[in-house]
Amino acid sequence: MKKLKFLSLLLIATMLFVVSCKDDTPPEPPVQVGFKYAPENPIAGDLITFTNSSNGGTTFAWDFGDGNTSTDKNPTHTYTKSGKYTVVLKVDNKDDQTYSKEIEVADALPVFSYTPDPIQVGIGVTFTATIYNPDNAAVEYTWTFDPNNVVSDDLD
Repeated sequence: MKKLKFLSLLLIATMLFVVSCKDDTPPEPPVQVGFKYAPENPIAGDLITFTNSSNGGTTFAWDFGDGNTSTDKNPTHTYTKSGKYTVVLKVDNKDDQTYSKEIEVADALPVFSYTPDPIQVGIGVTFTATIYNPDNAAVEYTWTFDPNNVVSDDLD
């Protein structure tokens, strides 16, 4: 009888021990995914810096929407053509989370210059326009000068 009582108490103690032993580790919070980019209004040819604002995550997969990708946490990228692109960031921390944002890339503005600088009366002036044209498409531009506005003094 003593032995049965002892075994019963031992069994109850073992069951209480097993039931009370549980994993107190809290589950990992879900990954919050997001990013920003600069400059905010990029033009074709600009180097764009993407800043990952995700909390958590162990791997990062970027798709820039133009056929290029990256696995850097904070990548840079250059779009060679203007247009709208959907950038997708996929972050993995046991479960994949994605975030996407549309980015609009504008055409590069033409650059105008002239020589000599400063312009002087009686000396020829050369005007130059530089146009970003990654597709080698036909470009047309017009120079317009007012023939009624003649300056005869040096310009400061």
